[in-house]
Amino acid sequence: MTDKRYLTFDDIKMMTGNLSTQIADSNFHPDIIVGITRGGLLPAVMMSHFFKVPMTALQWNSRDHTELGNESCSWLPEDALDGKNILIVDDIIDTGTTITEIKEDWQKSVIGEIQWGVNVKVAALQKRFSCTTSIDYFVEKIADESWQVYPWEEWI
Repeated sequence: MTDKRYLTFDDIKMMTGNLSTQIADSNFHPDIIVGITRGGLLPAVMMSHFFKVPMTALQWNSRDHTELGNESCSWLPEDALDGKNILIVDDIIDTGTTITEIKEDWQKSVIGEIQWGVNVKVAALQKRFSCTTSIDYFVEKIADESWQVYPWEEWI
């Protein structure tokens, strides 16, 4: 069985604070924060308060509950083309599949080129060492295959 690492709400608060500070220090100020369901929602809400901007959820399921499908949210890529700063937030970038699929979906839904890494950026609390997908901000690089158990998952 894979080793498990249990994170606490204090860990999440500290990591989200560090991530928010990192983003602010880079002089990127989001106009809207997009939390990827399920794990990205709590950090996205916290960051929404930090930056004092609205937050919306994006249902995207690459691993769990794929029967629910994915949500395109065509207005978000349109906002990106209009120059709004969009920050996409998740708890962990494991394989990078979710972010890759979102980028492909958004690009297909608009006429024009979305400026990934310029006015649309991706942030996560953690990034797996084996992930080759480029993300703009993260707090912790996980150097092993341990399963990260977030506090909202503990009672399952």
